[in-house]
Amino acid sequence: MCRRDRHRPHAGWSGRGFCGTSSERRVLAWRPARPDTARERGAGTAGGWHVQQGNRGTSGGQRRHRQDPPAWRIPQARRQRSRGSGGNCIARRPVPLTGEVPLFDERTLLSTASRLLAREPSLPVALADTARLLTEALSGDGCLVYGIEANGELVVSATFPVRPPPKEPLRMPSGFGVTGRVAADGIPAVLVDDNPRNALHRELLGLEPGQLVSRLCVPARSPQGGCAAVLAVHSLARREFTSGEIDAAQRVADLVGLRVQLARASSALGDFEDRWESLVAATVTAQEGERRRVAGDLHDGVTQALASLTFHLSAAEVALTERDYDYGIDQVRAARATADLAFAEARNAISGLHSPVLEDLGLAAGLVSMARAVPNVQVEVDAQDLDLPVYVEAALFRIAQEAVQNVVKHADAVRALVSLVKRGRSIVLRVSDDGRGFDAPGRVSSALRGRDAASQYGLMGMYERVQLLGGHLSVTSDRGEGTTVEAVIPEVMN
Repeated sequence: MCRRDRHRPHAGWSGRGFCGTSSERRVLAWRPARPDTARERGAGTAGGWHVQQGNRGTSGGQRRHRQDPPAWRIPQARRQRSRGSGGNCIARRPVPLTGEVPLFDERTLLSTASRLLAREPSLPVALADTARLLTEALSGDGCLVYGIEANGELVVSATFPVRPPPKEPLRMPSGFGVTGRVAADGIPAVLVDDNPRNALHRELLGLEPGQLVSRLCVPARSPQGGCAAVLAVHSLARREFTSGEIDAAQRVADLVGLRVQLARASSALGDFEDRWESLVAATVTAQEGERRRVAGDLHDGVTQALASLTFHLSAAEVALTERDYDYGIDQVRAARATADLAFAEARNAISGLHSPVLEDLGLAAGLVSMARAVPNVQVEVDAQDLDLPVYVEAALFRIAQEAVQNVVKHADAVRALVSLVKRGRSIVLRVSDDGRGFDAPGRVSSALRGRDAASQYGLMGMYERVQLLGGHLSVTSDRGEGTTVEAVIPEVMN
């Protein structure tokens, strides 16, 4: 079956059709091509040219057998249309059979293409070399290789002969024009008298104004389905590509499709490895940050309280030795108060490592419990009760905890607000205060700022936790206007 390219002029002429999947060998004829039997073809001549049967001998074009198809139904046996006039006149000389006896060895072609595509590590170089190989094998004048981007758009990624790259590459949407339809449908196409209208396309083909070109476009089919690229061989001399040439070009194109798919898989694997390394680094960094935070809490709280307890007990011992009982009793009372403080500090450090309320009642209740334990700052909580994965709840709790600790230590604030809301399938955690703020350079974000900015503003732990969840952390602040920390965790809600 052949589909006619009806948007082009003279759609019924030779070369204006697409080879359908029902064609056994995909030759542009009105009947499926079939293998030649012995002595059926090439036995006679007419004016020195090989001709198809049905146009053989001196019978004036009469068919020898009733079973033979009319000669004009086979492309190679049609008479050539004049290319320069642009009209519909028919030349008197029959068209020679091109490729009836292939000028290339298909097995050698496929073997060479396989080695080339397997050994060349650079995909652009491999595509350019394949374009040259296919051009030389089919005795063409050049070949364009169209890559297919993620949005389905086709872009010229390799050419032979190599031409100076244009300022903007040739692009076309999938399904547009002959090449776009080949990519969309995965069906080869042959155009004998093609007249491209795109100026950049004509420049890549090396066409003069008004000059026609014969083209063979084959899809580079991916093993996973679909089309990975399109190879378009062109000839400046009018020619009809035979079924053998089409089949050979398609086999080479399928090798290209496999090579492109392997390159994409290799690139995806490299991206996965990079993300994995980043994830491991972020995990280790977060763990180290957590250890440093616990060490700081123990040093600033429990350790200092224990040191003070030791001082008071030593003073009480001296007082009792000197029989100064009143002073000794005062020191013992001070030691008792210090011991209570050390106990509270130890409990706070333990709750910082693990929150029983968070585990038992969820994130919203855990935020309320955390806010009640914050000294010197009035912390309000406005949190929706959401059904979140346990690891997301734990990470958001730690982010809120660190943000509130920054408020207590650095903001000199009176009030702070912690909010947790659902936005589409994302979760937004926001901690804002009415403190003194700082001169943040615009909007500090995890996507734009590195470790220096995060360390400067005491945000490294929050950045790392958000990164582990694939989210985004932003900080906005102005001097005297307070600070807002916002963490957005995407795609966590059903």
